[in-house]
Amino acid sequence: MNILKSITKEGRQHEIVIAILLIVYILSGVKTPAELSSSLNTMAGKVVVALLALSSFYVFTPVVSVLFALAALELLRRAGAVDVVTTAIQHRGSEAVKSKELARYNAPAEDSGKTLEEEVVQNMVPLVRVDNKNTACSSYSGVVDSSLTMASASD
Repeated sequence: MNILKSITKEGRQHEIVIAILLIVYILSGVKTPAELSSSLNTMAGKVVVALLALSSFYVFTPVVSVLFALAALELLRRAGAVDVVTTAIQHRGSEAVKSKELARYNAPAEDSGKTLEEEVVQNMVPLVRVDNKNTACSSYSGVVDSSLTMASASD
């Protein structure tokens, strides 16, 4: 009973009416008129709606402010200014389209018939110097210091 009295305090009855109207708007499927929809689809219209939603947190109680913000988002969605699901689907594409694109990106080049990995390996500088006489001749040799004493592997 105390909650009902605190909600219906003097000076807060208008918030109850606003909250009921916002809930009705959110739950109903009322379409936004074309004239209003065209003005909401501009950047200025979106900014005005966002500022109204943010300023409601200063004027109303938190519950009514959250309802106001949800109603503002619903208004923009119904006006066509925010279309999250359709935009995400258009950018992602179908799995078949993605598979075709990946096959096209990973296909070997037409001129050489080799993949990128094969071309890179072919163009790599050899790690070993090659002489005409000895194909495995290298310019370095390992040095073992005689002062090092190592244990035998069989011990």
